[in-house]
Amino acid sequence: TTPAPAGCPAHSASRPLRPPDSDWPPGGGGTSLRSVGGAGSARLTLDPWRPRACGLSLESRSWPPELAGPRARCSPPCWPALVALLVTPAGGRGGRDHGDWDASALLPPLPPREDAARVARFVTHVCDWGALATLSTEPAVRGWAFADILSLSDGPPGAGSGVPYFYLSPMQQSVGNLQENPHASLTMSLAQTNFCRKQGFDPQSPLCAHIILSGTVTKVNQTEMGFAKQSLFVRHPEMKTWPSSHNWFFAKLNISNIWVVDYFGGPKIVTPEEYYNVTFHKEATSFPERELFQNHRGVREPTALIG
Repeated sequence: TTPAPAGCPAHSASRPLRPPDSDWPPGGGGTSLRSVGGAGSARLTLDPWRPRACGLSLESRSWPPELAGPRARCSPPCWPALVALLVTPAGGRGGRDHGDWDASALLPPLPPREDAARVARFVTHVCDWGALATLSTEPAVRGWAFADILSLSDGPPGAGSGVPYFYLSPMQQSVGNLQENPHASLTMSLAQTNFCRKQGFDPQSPLCAHIILSGTVTKVNQTEMGFAKQSLFVRHPEMKTWPSSHNWFFAKLNISNIWVVDYFGGPKIVTPEEYYNVTFHKEATSFPERELFQNHRGVREPTALIG
């Protein structure tokens, strides 16, 4: 049989994994979340009106054979740990509408499509995450493209530098790839904002503006450390609580090539010089009570590679 979780008695009869009906009656409203993973999927229901159930029920869905049989009779003390695993802490979500990013601020208007450099800076600043593509070092897929989602920031809201900063750990596969080859490409899209949804643009449509930045990922040196930390933690406050045992460090993408896709006809090429020479005025941003966008190029000289 499958060992019982801490705080729970041993599993008994071969029945689907779910709390006992006497303690966890079905229905009753509440909020239902669905978690899907490689080992199966589960539905988590938070029901504030059922104090006996501690407001939570779990029902199995498509569990693998080795997990499909036992029935868990878990006493309430063990469920908070399960909630912590399946539900992101309320204050832990970074990015727009979370943390210190002004939730009441409207998304500034998209710059004129004729000004590709300005569009690129705009997308970089309003995006909170992107897909970073590296070359894999895993034996099974060595040398193949490997993309991962990373939280990022180019500066505090209304004070974008254009430099994408990351908070990374050696435990991440992408970091292992970068230790061998620091070259990478970063894709960011307005599909993560309400711009494309309101306009009815599909994420793959050229009208849903997105950019691809290529270059090398390096550790941030002491000169930029304070700015990188402020830029990331103000948008992603959960980062402050990540375990120090993972040896987190600040990094950035040194941009060498830029492609902008915001209309039909193929990508527009922008040089790093054009990109960093863009300046924004406060009246054009719609960010209330925020500083101006700054032309913060960061330290351009080579720094130590990751690792």
